[in-house]
Amino acid sequence: MRGVLSLVALGGLAVAKDQVSFPATGEFDIVFPRNDTYAVEAPFPVIFGFQNAPVLLSFPTQVNWELTCGLGTLFGINRFEGERTVAPPSDPYFYINSSRALMKAEEGDQFRYFRRDHDTCILTWELFYYTTCHRESDGSLKIMGGYFPKRTGNVTFTLRPGAKTPREAIANYDGCAVAGTAVKLEANETGCAQVAQDAAPKPKPCELDVKSVASSLAAAVVKPTTSLTALPSTTTEVGSSRTGLGSAAEPTTTRGASGGSGNGEGGSSGSGSSDNDGNWATQRFTISGGWLTLALTVVAAAVISIVL
Repeated sequence: MRGVLSLVALGGLAVAKDQVSFPATGEFDIVFPRNDTYAVEAPFPVIFGFQNAPVLLSFPTQVNWELTCGLGTLFGINRFEGERTVAPPSDPYFYINSSRALMKAEEGDQFRYFRRDHDTCILTWELFYYTTCHRESDGSLKIMGGYFPKRTGNVTFTLRPGAKTPREAIANYDGCAVAGTAVKLEANETGCAQVAQDAAPKPKPCELDVKSVASSLAAAVVKPTTSLTALPSTTTEVGSSRTGLGSAAEPTTTRGASGGSGNGEGGSSGSGSSDNDGNWATQRFTISGGWLTLALTVVAAAVISIVL
């Protein structure tokens, strides 16, 4: 049985729907990993950033993500739903999760298939509103399910023994996040999003201020429990891969940042999709407006609340 350990920092979180003047644009970007090389360790963090978060998270929205590697080093899959979460502040909002080693500790060597000098991994994501509304000319409100097309994309990165650790990379964050997708809404129709005609403005990932919270993000990510600092002496090249939302491949180009891609109405080309919501991830955080919320999946039978 799975339990949830929840940790909530004290502080007020205003109702997000009251913090936005419409029309308004929200943006989803990938903070970590970027198109770079990182140490081989697990759990391995995944961080998303939301600009003008209520536009994306105050309505029936869903973000699905999956992380896979060509040699089967890491695997993670999870989803994050808007509206059902704690109301986020207007700007910014960070979501932290993690993938795990594909091989479990009880199965022996967790990096048994890592027999080359590196492994290529891909983080694939998709974002969609599963209910939207449209105001008709006669003033009536039309509610539509599944109308909004999914926005999808990916980021490809490399794992190499001896490279910088994820914590080091996050703590010393420089440059921009990877562009995800931007969504423009015309109005909030009593909790239902009315999508604007120009619904896909160009993402502006450099406007997401990651650097000012980099140390907090680095401190918040889950600590690794296993790592590979040097290649084993054997040269067996037995690979293992898992596929779902995407598979390890060369990245397509992204408008506004390298190493990622997005599609839908407002991105560049991306990869496939899946409704698989199985959760292999070990940890989920959200950081918002200076406050930190943590939910850690553990083997337990109860919900335990702890206040910092």
